[in-house]
Parts: sequence; structure tokens; C-alpha cells
Amino acid sequence: MTYPRLLLKQEIVIPAIVSFHYTELTKDYVYPGERHEFWEFLYMDKGEAEIRSGDRTYLLRQGDLVFYTPGDFHTMRANGVVAPNVMIVCFECASPAMAFFQGQSFRLGDPERALLAQLLSEGRTAFDPPVDKPGHTPLRPGKSVRFAAEQMIRLYLELLLIRLIRIHSSPRPGRTRLSTQAREQEDALLAADIAAYLREHPASRPTIAELSRRFLVGATQLKTVFKQETGATITEFHSRLRIEQAKAWMREESFTYTQIAEKLGYGSIHYFSRHFKKCTGMTPSEYDKSLKARVIDEEEEPREWTTKIWPSCP
Repeated sequence: MTYPRLLLKQEIVIPAIVSFHYTELTKDYVYPGERHEFWEFLYMDKGEAEIRSGDRTYLLRQGDLVFYTPGDFHTMRANGVVAPNVMIVCFECASPAMAFFQGQSFRLGDPERALLAQLLSEGRTAFDPPVDKPGHTPLRPGKSVRFAAEQMIRLYLELLLIRLIRIHSSPRPGRTRLSTQAREQEDALLAADIAAYLREHPASRPTIAELSRRFLVGATQLKTVFKQETGATITEFHSRLRIEQAKAWMREESFTYTQIAEKLGYGSIHYFSRHFKKCTGMTPSEYDKSLKARVIDEEEEPREWTTKIWPSCP
């Protein structure tokens, strides 16, 4: 007996990526510009910057994503106040549906940001060096990677593009499964409130019990929801937050190492240095040197496109 087959239609197909990196830039960063014959998107994970692409100018803020159409000349300039963190992916895609993204920028919602977080997580293991490590090396497979990591990267990219097209070109669906949607929204708001509180109090060391009392929720639910929404435990998130704030202040040249250690609640400069190196692989002074070296490298970099990964730090 012969069984009929249905060939699955593929609207968006990404056969290859050219470059993928997560980069922490200085507050005065300026990129003079380039053009190339493949697609690129830039996601502003932190800070803001002025983007020029073709005849358009964008002010990208945290949570914004912009697409560069093949052949368009594009530049970037930080605002001189906040050191931006950006995620940049360059890829090949000849699908006709990509015309939707020509000259487009988007404010991403929680599901789309979650996709980018998963994409970055795969990028950290799929390539050697990881996409968020300093260096000027072409993409190459990592030595110890999770099963199908490169395929997952392609799937996350394609899913992100499909979601953006659906969200911004179709009417919103009816109010179905309201209770489930309401619960998901409540969970997202709870995690966002906890994250905001931790950001506002980077020097504090709140316990789960203290957070439970503050947000009027059980300890188990609090831990479960936060992990589900952010991908990290509260301890991991807070630890990462302190290091990210320390790196931002260093890039902005706002405070001395001792002042940073005090502001972030470290008992001593030595404890701060040990924790910083444990999280980033570099001491604070080594990180500062990498920033200065990055500026020199970028000043010497030609304007023509290369497949180098710009320096960054975890």
C-alpha cells in the first residue's frame, strides 16, 4: 500500500549564518559603517544607539531590534552615556517572505526576547570560541557541543522571523484560553517585578523568604516562576546582574574598582576581583585592558565586511 505524502511548505529557510556575536561596547562606541550582500539584525540588549541603514535613521533602545537589508550601508553610534550591549546575527536567506523585513525595526515582546536568549545560549556552546567571547575569529564548530546545536540555532532564527511576520502582519487572535493567558501574564509580571527589584538593589542580598514576603507569593512558586521566565535562579540572576553592572561602570569609567565593589555590596576589593574573574574569566584590570584593545582593533578594522567576531565578554 502506498501512503500519500505531504511535502511541508517552508516559508523561511536560513541555510547559513555568516556572523553571530554578543558584544559589550563602550559608551562612546562609533562604527563607521559597512554594506554586504546578506541579511543582518541587531538587537539592543542594553543601552541605546543611533542606527543608520540606507536612508533611514533609528534610535534603538533596550528591547529594540533592527534589520539591515542586503546591500544597505549601515552605521552605529552609542549615545555617549550608557555603554550598550548588542546581539548581532548575519545570515543568508533567499526566501521571498524576507521582503517583509526590509527597513524594519521592532520592539520585541517577552516571547521574542526568550527566543533570543535561547539562541544566545546555543551560540555559547555551538562555536569555538563562544559567540560572547573576545576575539577576531571566523565561526567554527565547537569542540564539545550539545546535540544538534547548529540546527537549533537555525530553528530559533527561523522561528523568530516567523513570529515577527505573524505578529506584525496578522490581526490578533480572539480571546481564547483566557485563564491560561492571564496566568502566563501574571507569571511574566511577577518575574519582571522581581528582576526590577534586584536591579534597583544590586548591593542587597535578599533571601527567598524576604522576596516571598515582599511579593506576597509562596517561596516554591516564586522560585519556579522566576526560573521559568528568566532561565536562571534568583541567585544566578543576581550574581550575573552585579557583574553586568560592574562591567557597565567600567566601560563608562564611572567609578574606581574599590567604589564599584562598595556599591555592589562586596565585602572587599579582593572578593570583588575573585568573583569578577570567576564569572568572566578576567580580572577587572584585564577586562579594562580588553576594552582598550578593542577600541584599537576597531579603529584599525577596514570598512569592508569580514566574518570576524567583534570582541565581547560574558
